Amino acid sequence: MLGSEIRMTPFEVPKVTSLSSVGEPLANIPGVLSFLLTSLMSRDQALLHAEYSKPAPQTSWYLRLRSRDCEGEDETIAVLPSSILQSCTARIAVHMGILQTGSGHGRIVLSQEGRHHDCQVFVSNNSRESGCWLRIYAKAQQKGLSQ
Repeated sequence: MLGSEIRMTPFEVPKVTSLSSVGEPLANIPGVLSFLLTSLMSRDQALLHAEYSKPAPQTSWYLRLRSRDCEGEDETIAVLPSSILQSCTARIAVHMGILQTGSGHGRIVLSQEGRHHDCQVFVSNNSRESGCWLRIYAKAQQKGLSQ
């Protein structure tokens, strides 16, 4: 895992507040990913996660509020074609330098309209062995702290 002293260039997330504004999800994977990350970044601390279960044609995406003292309940924020999970997982993995055809983890800073979130990302994009799943744990940076 990367040390906290390493500076990361923030990944700028376009703000997308409505999945309906994306249009056809399969035709606009970047828009779908922006919607999911916007949902995550709308909270100070949360977990965004999804997991593909064979042979499901659709996958639910969940957001779970978190704090130092408590773990919230999962809230379904989207139900999307299952292939979108694999595409989103691959896009994040490529940006982070994680092997996109296997599994891995890393850290990333997400940025949106001047607000930054420190994130720990865990991915698996190997449908034969560990399946396809994505977990992003995000926590808003405190104002005045450098990224």
